Amino acid sequence: MHKDGVSRRELFVIVEASAATAAFAGCAVLRGGASHPTVAASNQRLSGNELRIPVSAVSQMKPGDVVEIKPGNGKPDLLLLAPEPDGAWRAITAHCTHRGCVVAWSAAATEWQCPCHGSRFGADGHVVGGPAEKPLVTPPTRVEGDSVVIDLTGLAA
Repeated sequence: MHKDGVSRRELFVIVEASAATAAFAGCAVLRGGASHPTVAASNQRLSGNELRIPVSAVSQMKPGDVVEIKPGNGKPDLLLLAPEPDGAWRAITAHCTHRGCVVAWSAAATEWQCPCHGSRFGADGHVVGGPAEKPLVTPPTRVEGDSVVIDLTGLAA
């Protein structure tokens, strides 16, 4: 060690450790992706492969609003997109197929976008732009009585 400060070797170790810490911290922050309000578990009823959410639990949403749904039981997290007037509710898997960040809806672009690495998906989940190569899944969604029903058949977390 030099008596006037930090040696070249010590400086290298400090710089390397700082760079690694910054890189990992950035990935941790980005890993989450977009943030959406979540439908309370008490407003979700999973019966077999059908997830039911009372219309009253999502009736305050405006067209283009998104809520996250976490059904559990080995099923993937979903996003529910509020319909335009006279439109249909749409559900889509929440996590980008590239690195798993939660995607966000861009009404202006009419597409799902990953804030972490820039992947873009059409409203139906198809890949518009990478780095993702696999589409998001859009399970069939319908209104039945006083519930929004999402068919989770074939979906796994």
